[in-house]
Amino acid sequence: MARIFHLMFASFVLVALATPNVSAQEETPATDAPAETQAAETESAAAPEPQGPRPLVTFMFTNANEFLADLKFLMGEGHDEDKALENLQLLLLDPYLVGLDPKNPPVPRDKPSGAVVYLEDAKLQSVLFFPVLNEAEFFDTISDVGIDNKEVGGGFYAISGEVLPNSHARLANGYVYFAESKSLLLRDLPKPEELFHDFLEKKYDVAAHIDGSSTSIEQRRDAFREFRKETTGSMKKLKDEEELDFQIRQSVVEFQLDEIERYFSESKMIELGWTTDVEGKRGVVHIELEALPDTELAKTIEVLEQTDGDANTTVTKDYVSFSSTHFLFDPMRQKHMLAISELLRKKAHEQIDVDEQIADADKENAKKVSDLIFSLLDANTNEGTLFGWMKVLKNDEKQHTLLGQTTVKNVPQIVTILTDSGVAELNVDKVADKADIHKVAIYGDYDGLKGQFGDDLAIYIATGTGELQDRVWVGLGHDAVAEIKKAIEVNEAAGPVAAQLRIKVGSWVDALIDPESKKAEAPEKKTRRPRRGRRRARGAKKKEAYDIGRIAWQTLGNVDDDILVITLEKVAENRVVVHEDIDTGLLRFIGKVLAQEINANLK
Repeated sequence: MARIFHLMFASFVLVALATPNVSAQEETPATDAPAETQAAETESAAAPEPQGPRPLVTFMFTNANEFLADLKFLMGEGHDEDKALENLQLLLLDPYLVGLDPKNPPVPRDKPSGAVVYLEDAKLQSVLFFPVLNEAEFFDTISDVGIDNKEVGGGFYAISGEVLPNSHARLANGYVYFAESKSLLLRDLPKPEELFHDFLEKKYDVAAHIDGSSTSIEQRRDAFREFRKETTGSMKKLKDEEELDFQIRQSVVEFQLDEIERYFSESKMIELGWTTDVEGKRGVVHIELEALPDTELAKTIEVLEQTDGDANTTVTKDYVSFSSTHFLFDPMRQKHMLAISELLRKKAHEQIDVDEQIADADKENAKKVSDLIFSLLDANTNEGTLFGWMKVLKNDEKQHTLLGQTTVKNVPQIVTILTDSGVAELNVDKVADKADIHKVAIYGDYDGLKGQFGDDLAIYIATGTGELQDRVWVGLGHDAVAEIKKAIEVNEAAGPVAAQLRIKVGSWVDALIDPESKKAEAPEKKTRRPRRGRRRARGAKKKEAYDIGRIAWQTLGNVDDDILVITLEKVAENRVVVHEDIDTGLLRFIGKVLAQEINANLK
């Protein structure tokens, strides 16, 4: 849940910063005439106007030297990694950094680049800025990449070309500022050392801040809906995409956009920051959100218990992952989740029909099991809350058990769903006066799944009785019934923290990776040339998947620094914080994949 939270916010910020190509242009001829006309002028710039409204979005990116140092840390040492950094610097960075100020240490994180986005007249308008050391060299360099420019006096430049048509630039504060609307550059421009003070104090390498108090809810909602029209209007069925797949994709995008619109419109403040902690050998993501009072977003936070600092981030060797959630499904979320569930239910039936690992005689029962699972999930969605935990256990023989528990309002409804399914064996076991245990067989000869969870491929569901009549447990895999019984006796609760995930990623890599990828060296390349382009493309995909699997095993297999921890906590009224801690092994994996991609694409 927290991961989705993080990705949605990052996606919105990136989209918002791309608005120079989307926003409408100013109509005032003296301000936004075509660049060619302005280039012919020699007038001095008008005196700067007073500072306009506060920016809606502020974005910062670390300086060039800091960026390269972080990349070197991520990639580590080795022939491929050194070659990737050399390629990146020689072919991409050096040609485009001419004239910019990379700001060498010992002043780390000084001279970052950035952007601000204003919401004015229902339009998102951006100003981008970069530190400049030699303006002549800088403007000569951007001319070589299709950004034509000409000085028009007073530190202003007219910008034209395919990349930034009919735009403008201004030199000030040791930076060059770009905007589509010249009126934005006539103001007192943001001074990066002041604008980014808080970001730099928190040691962010990349950061964004959305100031919801700079505009009204209605203004932000109207602006987002314009953006939404562009997004959904461009969605089309892909060439080889099935109609049902397109409907699923479309429904998921609509859900995401509704969530993002609420965050964007009803937040007083959102802050997102990434830090590459070289000294601590970890990556850290921090997201903070404060909802405006008396909004639907505030209502979703209101039900959470304040737990700042209470999240347990301990990871022990006897489990692969642990997650817990205490979250609200309001009517908007319920509507989308139930609609997507119905589509996925149909997709599951289609996949069962073509699944060669399921015997024809078992396909109808397999569909009933699928329907049962979706019905249980829908029942939980309709209750309006998700309050429970799930863990994957692993013993010394690398045998796995999935175990979970949730609190529900209507356990008898769960029993009815099991009874009506036609595929559940009721009351196969019990814990006296506490719970009845039921069994649902999994149809299909899934050797890989059996290898990890044992030959008894069945889902065990326990429904609480007596004092535990609001609890449901689920188990799958090695000694699932015994583990469920232990959980029932202990009656472990999810706890008050809104959401947390603790995962030992290397254990998943060990369980799921192709055995061939665990070999020290990649297989020799075949010299035979594929006869058709499609076959060649398939071969490239297989090779790419194999290489990533090999890197995953080399960086995450049999290591101790492979922990990912994500928490979502309510820290004050209407305020939540998402914190993500990424261990060294995961950063190594990211760095080596980057090196592989850089070498492949810059070859």
